[in-house]
Amino acid sequence: MGIREISISGHKLTIHELEDVCDSATGRVLTGSWLWDSSLLLSQWMATRAEDIRGKSVIELGAGTGLPGLTAAMLGAGRVVLDGRGGAAAGLERNVEVNGLGERVEVREVVWGSEEEGEFDIVWCGSEVRQWTYECLGQLVSEGFGVVELPSPVGVSDGSWDLFSIFHLIPPIEGCHVGEYLVLEGPGDA
Repeated sequence: MGIREISISGHKLTIHELEDVCDSATGRVLTGSWLWDSSLLLSQWMATRAEDIRGKSVIELGAGTGLPGLTAAMLGAGRVVLDGRGGAAAGLERNVEVNGLGERVEVREVVWGSEEEGEFDIVWCGSEVRQWTYECLGQLVSEGFGVVELPSPVGVSDGSWDLFSIFHLIPPIEGCHVGEYLVLEGPGDA
């Protein structure tokens, strides 16, 4: 762990990974303390969709080190909220500051569905596809979310996308049950 320099679409972002942030109940290092491959791939994918991000309001739930949220701000998002729960807030604030994105990026703990959460234009999820990924997404659908698997970038031939997917999450809307559909390509459905 330490400091990582990440290049996204020709721009450099500095990410501080943390070594000393532990769960107070278990004593284990928090998984959000380091940069995950899924956040790198999601950020690279986002760079191919910059026109969809400019001027938008973006939230990164369970932000960890905040790379996708910082990428959104770097690409021109008007407002970004990084969910800094479980001790991750201090590291997120450091990453926002070192990248000079404090005017557009806010770090706070977000409670989904609360009045203070606010409205967001973009909710994407990047995940390594594991056996429980589709079970988790199915749970979101049962709670009223719509979930749409988005296409992986064209021309990526290094195999990094073979086990990775990006999903558009559509939050429940009062009086409208969008969670009646789940559009996914499961393993082997490509």
